[in-house]
Amino acid sequence: MKRTNKFRLALAALTLALISSTSPARAHGERDREEHEGNYHQRPLVPPILEPPADQQLTFHAFAVGVQIYVVTQNPTNPALYSWVFKAPEAVLFEDDDQDEPVGLHYAGPTWEHKDGSKMVGSVLQRSPSPNAGAIPWLLLQAMSHEGRGKFSRVTYIQRMNTAGGTAPTTGADAAHVSQEARVPYTAEYYFYRTHHSPADEVTDWNATAENAVKTAALNPGVQGRFMAIVHTAVYDAVNGIVHKYTPYFVTDKAPRGAQPEAAVVQAAYTTLKTLFPAQTATFDAQLVDSLAKIPGNRGDSVSIARGRAWGEHVANKILAWRSADGFSTSLPGYLGGGAPGVWRSPPTPTNPDGTLPAVFPQMAVLVPFAMSSPSQFRPGPPPALTSAQYAADVNEVRAIGHLDSAVRTPEQTHLALLWQATGAAEENRVARSVVPPENSLVDNARLFALLNIVACDAIIAGFDSKYAYNFWRPYHAIHLADTDGNPATAADPAWNSLFLSPRHQEYISNHAVFTGAFMHVLARELGNEHTFTLVAVDYPSFTWTFNRFSDATAQVKEARIWAGIHYRNSCNVGEAVGLQIADYVRENFLLPRGERNGEHGDGEHGEHNGHHGHHGRGHD
Repeated sequence: MKRTNKFRLALAALTLALISSTSPARAHGERDREEHEGNYHQRPLVPPILEPPADQQLTFHAFAVGVQIYVVTQNPTNPALYSWVFKAPEAVLFEDDDQDEPVGLHYAGPTWEHKDGSKMVGSVLQRSPSPNAGAIPWLLLQAMSHEGRGKFSRVTYIQRMNTAGGTAPTTGADAAHVSQEARVPYTAEYYFYRTHHSPADEVTDWNATAENAVKTAALNPGVQGRFMAIVHTAVYDAVNGIVHKYTPYFVTDKAPRGAQPEAAVVQAAYTTLKTLFPAQTATFDAQLVDSLAKIPGNRGDSVSIARGRAWGEHVANKILAWRSADGFSTSLPGYLGGGAPGVWRSPPTPTNPDGTLPAVFPQMAVLVPFAMSSPSQFRPGPPPALTSAQYAADVNEVRAIGHLDSAVRTPEQTHLALLWQATGAAEENRVARSVVPPENSLVDNARLFALLNIVACDAIIAGFDSKYAYNFWRPYHAIHLADTDGNPATAADPAWNSLFLSPRHQEYISNHAVFTGAFMHVLARELGNEHTFTLVAVDYPSFTWTFNRFSDATAQVKEARIWAGIHYRNSCNVGEAVGLQIADYVRENFLLPRGERNGEHGDGEHGEHNGHHGHHGRGHD
């Protein structure tokens, strides 16, 4: 019998045996599901002695359900004494705490074995008492040996935390029970780390610089994607125009012979950022000097580097010239909404009465897309009718959990709502940098970040197109004015307020859902869905969240917008669906591997693509 089949049989048998018995894990899983739905996880506060070295990156997280096995043993130095001595763990590892997805085993060694065939043996380095009474201690372990290739093949450190149960029996250790075993139920969470071999190159370095520029300029998340996309389409065409691994995006000119790709990336990023954020020129100048100094062969007079820089600047200027006419700076009439039921209007502020401020970013609804044929290409159907059962269910849900002082929203959900409100393209680009495969080439990274940011901007354009097409009201007015909606299943509450003030634009669809849905879908399709990463927001630094899958982030952001009291569930679900459509469309039609494209995706179409966007530019002049 093959090893994988043996493993699956063992896994199935052990899973059945452990889950059929009562253990602290079931209560733990049910408690977590009451606090938050979905496959999300926040790492607990860890004692300093249990932290792995600074160069370690969290790569996988698992819940364990099993037993700690103890054996009655005679004391070798005092034969009159007997005690329960730890023998081994025996547990099933689950990806989620609902115990629906067993992914591995934990047994004597201590050994962790994944269902993909990889396994490792660890050794305890540090212990810390569990904050839970009657629970085994928290541990920091180091991997000592590995077998197979897979999830555990490069793990270097392991943390055991959030333990429950598993402590040795306190009675029964005597001569009459020598060698008797006790199997004590326990649960724990294991965090697996590997050494972070930084995949940093000129693309990721300047992506970080672009992120910092966006945050320094305090750009609203609604417009960040456009700026990031300008930078990264220029970077992509600059390096790809030299190495020719993928189809071009916009610039199809011929690069000078011998141009250095790294220098082209650096200069393209520098030129776009300096033009977009002239107030930060000194920062970009310093980064330029540092980046050029790191390029192999740079002696200050390298012809190859000079050609690369000239080419990068040429590409950047072409992208900048095109996007200067994309409609972003066009002044459009302000939209104030109206007083009819279902129609958006601005909520009151301390200085502005209800309905007196215009909706923001109307230009984003008509902005020239980076990939879509028009802003309305993926426009969804209208929101539910005010008299529908779905509308009533959505309003009543957000009324209960999205209220400023909601009695049903947990503190954790409140933190998550605030974390996602502080998250935009800048923060999600940081997520992408943390998961870049170390084997990626320079042009591979350029393509990844170009795809991500093209999708990011077009998703927001699609979101605003829908907002300005349907002009649907936010929960604030839906709840305050529920007595006007003609729906007997809703009731007015003139004192209701959301967790925070809604963004000053229409409700349908959710921009966070369409943007994050698209962004995370690209990462999942390009890198595989199962990646561990942590969401961190500069504007809400006190709270972070760790995910095991890209799709989990999309699922969570939808909930977070409802918890905040600013979106309905239908708007979030539709937003995600639109985002996935955009992501797939861009991946299937742009930046294609030259050796894998079919006839309709050849250079001919991408040559026409330049004129295609030029047509849109003229339409918005």
